[in-house]
Amino acid sequence: MSWRMCSAPEEIPMPTESRCETLFAVAARVLEEAAFVLVEPIEEVPGWEDELVEVELRFSGAGQGWLLMATSTRFADRLAAELLGLEPEDDANWDGRGSDALREILNMIVGPLMAVWFGESAVCEIGIPEARIVPKALHLEKGRGATCGMAVMAEDGEPIAVAAFVEEGCNP
Repeated sequence: MSWRMCSAPEEIPMPTESRCETLFAVAARVLEEAAFVLVEPIEEVPGWEDELVEVELRFSGAGQGWLLMATSTRFADRLAAELLGLEPEDDANWDGRGSDALREILNMIVGPLMAVWFGESAVCEIGIPEARIVPKALHLEKGRGATCGMAVMAEDGEPIAVAAFVEEGCNP
């Protein structure tokens, strides 16, 4: 884990907004600015692949818990292509780039999110994002215990799920 100051762009809603609204605002902004992906909130995730790329990132400091993000392997590869400006067929070493892209996106989300939830002067210990391929059913089961979560749909119809788990005693 590494310690760093949390900072938030001024345009992101302040702590008076709900956790989920803030989570959506930060995630949507990062996906749009870093990967050129526009998203809209959805109530339920439609037909997902049987296996998903799932990334978990732990945090502690002013509050503690973890973030969990998941999407299809196909969409994770698209995020990698957008972040790197490459196409999978242009790179002989493409395998795993989708997981790397999802780890990087979650890393970009956690800093501004912590700043909004815990204050811009909060010092947060941010872990290293861990990626794995999981069965859809396992991911959906994990998400049930989230403090707040959201599902969004990218403009091409690909769903992305992001959830925050904040441990008791912490109140972002």
